[in-house]
Amino acid sequence: MMKTTDISMLSLHKRASSFMKETSNKINKSYKEIITEQHADFGTKLGMRAAETLEMRQEIDCIKSFLNNNALTETRLDLSQKALENMATTAQDILNTVSVASGNSNPSMLEVVINTVKDGLSSFTGSANTSANGKYIFSGINSGVEPLKDYFSKDSLAKKAFDSALKKFLEDNNIKGINGETEPSAMNGAQMLDFINQLEKSFADDKYWSENWSNASSKNIYSRINKFEYREVSTNVNVDAVRKFSLLSVLSVELLKKDLGKEALNIINEKVVSYAGQVVGGINEQRSNLGFMQSRIHKTNMVLNNQQEVLQKYFSQLVGVNRDELSVNLQEEIMRLDLSYSMTAKLLKLSIANYL
Repeated sequence: MMKTTDISMLSLHKRASSFMKETSNKINKSYKEIITEQHADFGTKLGMRAAETLEMRQEIDCIKSFLNNNALTETRLDLSQKALENMATTAQDILNTVSVASGNSNPSMLEVVINTVKDGLSSFTGSANTSANGKYIFSGINSGVEPLKDYFSKDSLAKKAFDSALKKFLEDNNIKGINGETEPSAMNGAQMLDFINQLEKSFADDKYWSENWSNASSKNIYSRINKFEYREVSTNVNVDAVRKFSLLSVLSVELLKKDLGKEALNIINEKVVSYAGQVVGGINEQRSNLGFMQSRIHKTNMVLNNQQEVLQKYFSQLVGVNRDELSVNLQEEIMRLDLSYSMTAKLLKLSIANYL
């Protein structure tokens, strides 16, 4: 008596399943290569040249990293230039106002000067405390804190330091008014000049400056703009121009309201005009330095972009695929898979009962 068996059918089914799996993998690989326009496994495809290809990819990634970092640096430099421009304009406005008022002891005119300087100091401080992405651009490497302290804040250390210095100077030099009290209004021209010179030395002292006015580091931020250049790409509020602006501001705000004599008043006007001119020149020097770096980074980016374009083109030639040829192969694989599904379905329907 003849016996039936499913061994032959099982063998056919396994072969069909294996073929469908292999064809599906080829189709997925082809889809990936069409999308990426690269060989799915260029190591196998290129053989000994695979190492060269990996090195080239690393070089392209390195260039992209430099370009991305330079873009962030350019943003910081752009903000720095705008802030410095505002600071220079503020100093120039004060210079113009004080120059016009020079020699004028009229209280209303002095009030105009005082208010101009007050507004200027507030504006200057705001520009100095400009931030980008939570980092203060004029704090040097100490970019997590506001660089310039607010002179008009409650319990201002800078104001306390000035008041203390003025009081000590008056006492040390026994400068008293008609009521017998130490009084700034009793200062003559020579005394006022002496006091301002002493105060200027204090502002130039790093310890005094950091304790009362600045939270910034004098160490600026450096950035590697390409493989060979590590450049200084920031400035900070510890430069002389910012110190001189703070000095002229406190002199104007605190002393012009003290009913000073003509000689002392003229000394203040002369010093403020001199300081304001130094501030404008000093800030423009900082702008020039940062402008040089902007130009250097721009030129570097042009070179990097050209290098990236050349390497990317060569890399694409190495690992790239022929999309037209790949599309034809893909359609053939899809047809084979469809045929396999159709044959498998027919095999599954076969039965010995159909032939009895």
